Amino acid sequence: YVGDIANEEEVKAFIEDVKQKYGKIDILVNNAGTAKMGDMETFPEELFRQHAELMMYAPVRLTNLCIPHFKKNGWGSVVNTASVFGKQPGGLISYDTIKAADIMITKDYSNYCAAFNVNVNAVCPGPVDTPLWHAKGQLGDQLAGATGMKKDAAIDWFAKANIPMGRYAKAEEIASAVLFLSSEPAHYITGVAINVDGGMVKSFI
Repeated sequence: YVGDIANEEEVKAFIEDVKQKYGKIDILVNNAGTAKMGDMETFPEELFRQHAELMMYAPVRLTNLCIPHFKKNGWGSVVNTASVFGKQPGGLISYDTIKAADIMITKDYSNYCAAFNVNVNAVCPGPVDTPLWHAKGQLGDQLAGATGMKKDAAIDWFAKANIPMGRYAKAEEIASAVLFLSSEPAHYITGVAINVDGGMVKSFI
């Protein structure tokens, strides 16, 4: 299903279409994201707003639209994709700020939704080996520009310099955590933000 989750009307139509096709909605995974390196002092305010619309307001909107379905089911599960950079700074001002907000949104919704048997959690990936790093103009090119290295060398350097395991996550490793948190065996887990980061986060929480 192709749609723009930053568009309220498209999101409403999407939720209704899913309900009509499958008969119910019981799991929501909020996973859309983007990032851009930039100088904090001159980072474009409008771009910050666009990032917030995609990664903060859209998950709130989708969760609110799904809650009536969860209440009807008597069960539900929400998993938000936050980031380790919502827990410690990564130099991406809009991304870091919004992902920190996503963790708090997760905790607030976990308290609200527990009364009707819905768990709400966040997965906090470290860097993941996806086109967000490798595609033209994306983080790999941005990192290369900032370091003076070639793209592949810059991507490899970042992993070895910042991740104890020395590599990026595979998308499947993040998906496995999401799958577990949205499963019946994990339903008593709620309000947590689980790191899937190869040891990147150094804090106790």
